[in-house]
Amino acid sequence: TQVLQLAGPSPSLLGAGIMVTIFALAIVGINPMVPATAILTAVVSADVQVSAHFLMAAIIIGWAASMTISPTTATIAIASSRLNMNPFRVGLGWNGPFGACVVVVGVLLMFLWA
Repeated sequence: TQVLQLAGPSPSLLGAGIMVTIFALAIVGINPMVPATAILTAVVSADVQVSAHFLMAAIIIGWAASMTISPTTATIAIASSRLNMNPFRVGLGWNGPFGACVVVVGVLLMFLWA
């Protein structure tokens, strides 16, 4: 809840932080489902006054971008095993720039929406 208080009354900052957190944790190999669920639970239990649609959009954008890069997702694991390549190379090397662009556009949308 201390981290949530840092965002203050700014839902844009909260949404951007959610997306970047989910994406950053996917880079180090944590499946996006874990931080998305934890963040959603924390925000709801802290009774943060933010639109449910806004919160879900931030989580879905972060999750979607992370699914393209995380070495723990099924699609990256299958592709890397079929290609006999490291999952970090397939996820971050090939899809990393795309995922980063999705997060940047998502952050911009959060600031335009709120």
